Amino acid sequence: MKKIAIYPGSFDPLTIGHVEIMEKAAKIFDEVYVVVCVNPSKPPATFSVEERLEMIKKSAKNIDNIKMDKHFGRALDYAERVGAVAMIRGVRNTRDLENEITQYHFNHQMNRDIETVIIFPNAESLYISSSSIKELAQIKSDFKKYVPKGAYEIIKKRLCKEKVER
Repeated sequence: MKKIAIYPGSFDPLTIGHVEIMEKAAKIFDEVYVVVCVNPSKPPATFSVEERLEMIKKSAKNIDNIKMDKHFGRALDYAERVGAVAMIRGVRNTRDLENEITQYHFNHQMNRDIETVIIFPNAESLYISSSSIKELAQIKSDFKKYVPKGAYEIIKKRLCKEKVER
């Protein structure tokens, strides 16, 4: 029986930390679905679902057991639908961990058959967030080393504007 996991997230935009989590998860599970989740209760994303999927496709092309998809709604519903045994979560700091513990208990009450697996990014990626990438791009500061090559041009095209002098 295949061990399937999902790695849900907004990936708005994709960072090198996200790809590190994908690579590590792919070593543990037979199949990993990287799922761009759209939560209607959150503010609209900066990048379209299609742009985010394209970033993942270009950046994870060398990871054989990665599949990509999108889902509107709860990640747990998607995990149940594909027969996943686990949901992958990346944790960079104690704030992330606190949020994931709360989410784990909420999900575990609804489905005790799907575990949450915490994977840490490499030390060099601990401080990188999608928000910081957006901020750097918008002020035309160098962000290339913080995003995978497959995502750089998409982010640059969408967010880089002329520097505003103050």
